[in-house]
Amino acid sequence: SMQCKMCAMSSQALADAAKKINAEQKLRQQAQEDLEIERANTKCLQKIVESLKNRLDDVKPKGLNDSLLEAELAKLQQDNTELNIQKDTLQGQLDALHERCG
Repeated sequence: SMQCKMCAMSSQALADAAKKINAEQKLRQQAQEDLEIERANTKCLQKIVESLKNRLDDVKPKGLNDSLLEAELAKLQQDNTELNIQKDTLQGQLDALHERCG
């Protein structure tokens, strides 16, 4: 009957919606995990940059390999900047998922 068809259609729609919500939750979870990893990476890089700055201060009086350390430091700061950009992108995606998933 027509009513049976309507009921079957709406239960199919519900099943589809549930599948979609499930997929979105997995995506959100993945984005959250990626973000945590990026945060850890950034923290780690910041520590490396800090320790390099300290090493730089240590060697400055002796004038050892200044330019080498400064180049290394610049490279790490560049990496850190790129990681921060990635982190912001992931945060944006995560926020967008939160918006969509409620």
